[in-house]
Amino acid sequence: LVKTVPMVMTAHVINRQLDPDGLPASLSPRITAYLRDTLGFQGVIVTDDMAMGAIVNEYSFETALRMAIEAGADLLCLSNNGGTYNSELVPQAVRTIKRMVADGTVSAERIHASAERVRALKAGVRKSR
Repeated sequence: LVKTVPMVMTAHVINRQLDPDGLPASLSPRITAYLRDTLGFQGVIVTDDMAMGAIVNEYSFETALRMAIEAGADLLCLSNNGGTYNSELVPQAVRTIKRMVADGTVSAERIHASAERVRALKAGVRKSR
C-alpha cells in the first residue's frame, strides 16, 4: 500500500515494539525510518493534529514542532482544537520553525527535503486532474 499512496498520516499512538522509547508515532524518528527505510515509502508524511492531548499534555509547542520535524514529518497538522483558540497559531509555528532553522536547532536541509516531497505531491495532483 505504501508504494501506491502519495501521503501517510502518522497518529499520536505509541507502539513500543516499533519505538521502545514510547514516543508517539508522529514524533518518532524510528517510525519514520520504518516507513521510509523498511517499507520504502517516499511520499509525504503528515502528522495528526498537533493540538491533541497526547501532544499538548506532554510537550511544549516548540518541542513538539521540533520533534515532529526531526522525526521526519513533512507537514504538520495545526487545527487549533485546543482548549483556547489562538488566531496566531500558524504564524507562531512558522516563526518558531524559522527561528529553529536560524539557530541550527533544525537543519535547513531537513526543511528543504520536506519541501521537495510536498512539491512532488502537488505536481502529481496537478498531473492527475
